[in-house]
Amino acid sequence: MSRHCDGGILEALRKVLLNDPIDEARVNAAEALFNMARNNSDDTVENMGNHPKLLASLAHSVLTDYSAEVRAYSARALEWLAADIHHPMVCHPALLKALTTACQWTKTTC
Repeated sequence: MSRHCDGGILEALRKVLLNDPIDEARVNAAEALFNMARNNSDDTVENMGNHPKLLASLAHSVLTDYSAEVRAYSARALEWLAADIHHPMVCHPALLKALTTACQWTKTTC
């Protein structure tokens, strides 16, 4: 699924995650990306990690989306991807940058 149309599904979900004005659409996109990350197949993880701007988009939604569900699903997707993306994978630096960005979110009651 992550390879369909050269990443067309990933790109469509990424665009909905960042740009859709409807909360439910963004939640569904974030949840779909989380479920794909949980798939744990090496092929899916690598395709997601190598997809242009996907990791950065997940991190951006953790920081900026006003929906707690979008933030949570995006953060969990990054968490699951981080468990399977390691050095020397090509996407490892992009993951580290996305995690560094996402960890700047501080709007918590803790």
